[in-house]
Amino acid sequence: MKKVKRDRAQEEIASRSRFAFKLAELRQLRDEGVLSEDLIQVAQAMVLCGLPYNPTKETRLIRKARLGDGSTVTVVFSAGLSSEMPYGSDRTLLYWMVDKAIKSQSAFVSWETATEFLRDLGMVNSGKNRADLKNRYRRLSGLTIGIERSKAGSEETLLMPFIEESRLPNSVDIKAEGRGEQLLPLDKFVFGFKLGDRIFREVLSHHVPVPLRLLQETKRKSQLQDYMLFLYWRCYAAQSETVKLADLAKDKTFSLMADGKFGSTYPNGCHIAE
Repeated sequence: MKKVKRDRAQEEIASRSRFAFKLAELRQLRDEGVLSEDLIQVAQAMVLCGLPYNPTKETRLIRKARLGDGSTVTVVFSAGLSSEMPYGSDRTLLYWMVDKAIKSQSAFVSWETATEFLRDLGMVNSGKNRADLKNRYRRLSGLTIGIERSKAGSEETLLMPFIEESRLPNSVDIKAEGRGEQLLPLDKFVFGFKLGDRIFREVLSHHVPVPLRLLQETKRKSQLQDYMLFLYWRCYAAQSETVKLADLAKDKTFSLMADGKFGSTYPNGCHIAE
């Protein structure tokens, strides 16, 4: 049988059409007042100063943002352990982990199987997704975050590992799980991860509630996810559903995001105002 050549251009058009439909669904849910029924808590510093979008050899990155009250937030990301900087959709796993800690009001969060994350993000429980998840967690496990908050007359600095310690299974037998067999020796160990105490206090004090559905639909489109989370934060901070385009054009943080000037690992985006 003759192999049919893939039409990648048509596949891209179809993919964009499906994604546009998903975004239209989000707008409809928002108009119906049900989009925010299921929320996830995202660390404010990560909304303002995010991870790179693409792999990078850099082991130290600095991001800076200015808030509406004139204060500034500087975030320094440093890669340890494997010396590999988290990037792209690793940010979605980071958001999920922070949300689990905030909702449980505990720096330690039990995490028994990979299916918990995959299920919450609406992902297929496949070997590929499990492997991707393992690699994302490995990169995040070596992440150290420095946060400096500056405003008139005072400065506050924090330097902390994102994950202080963890105990997770090396692998999970998908077939055994499907048969309902016990996979993890819970009688011997409690599997999970523990956020650094200082970063746990930071996210408890400074976080932004965003719709889980928004993360589900943008989990593979990190730059768009950053834009949407930033806009959601601006509306949340202003307690208004409307943010003026002129105000965004003046916002240094959003302008850097749109111009791709957070660093070479951030691709160029569109200008919001000419």
